[in-house]
Amino acid sequence: MKAAAILVATSLAVANATISVPGINYNPRVGPNWGPDATNCKSSAQIDKDFAILAKITKGVRIYSLTDCNTAELVITAAKKAGLTVWLGLWVGPEPTIFAAEKAKLSSLISSGLVDSTVVGVHVGSEAVYRKDVTPEKAISNFKEIKAVLTTAKINLPVTIADIGDTWIANPSMVEAVDVVSANQFPFWENKNANDAAAWFYMRMEPLIASATKYKKKILISETGWATGGSAVNTGPTTPAQAA
Repeated sequence: MKAAAILVATSLAVANATISVPGINYNPRVGPNWGPDATNCKSSAQIDKDFAILAKITKGVRIYSLTDCNTAELVITAAKKAGLTVWLGLWVGPEPTIFAAEKAKLSSLISSGLVDSTVVGVHVGSEAVYRKDVTPEKAISNFKEIKAVLTTAKINLPVTIADIGDTWIANPSMVEAVDVVSANQFPFWENKNANDAAAWFYMRMEPLIASATKYKKKILISETGWATGGSAVNTGPTTPAQAA
């Protein structure tokens, strides 16, 4: 069986500029996510500085929300300056108003001309099905709504749903629906040692590769990585050496 191609957008802590990764997940918040925007959102100057550094090790970033901290406008603008591409992300939660606000923001970005060649794709939700914020059917419905917004605006971009590998495996209807399969997979969270992580990763992905191949879809690894410190229950060792 010919495996579906896997594209990698790796979530990594940037230790130095000697590494190179295809993509980085970016969040402009500092401190807790629930903190006030006035003190917990980075300024445009801070984001510009981050992107000047990121441009040394990657070609693109992915964001989780268009509205939180005014992420989309600030990130797209900074990405243009740094020569980076952007995968937009619309946050999906249990309250329908969250998605409605994200969808409205996308329409606003399109109207203002910000959705141009810098933007290379759109994620509709991040692990919302895994968290049980929405059903698989609702996730597909949200996907179709955003696809329609782009189609109406004559914008041809790949649109997907970001979720963990097991969610995709359990819901082949999601695989069939999207333009590309966007999967998050962390051997770290499954209490594996870094030496075994790669083999474990591919073993866990094999059923999804088979499903994606069946529906002729590529796979984008939207999140993976390893913690450099801290502790949590049932995780792998957290050291810089393990992360490297």
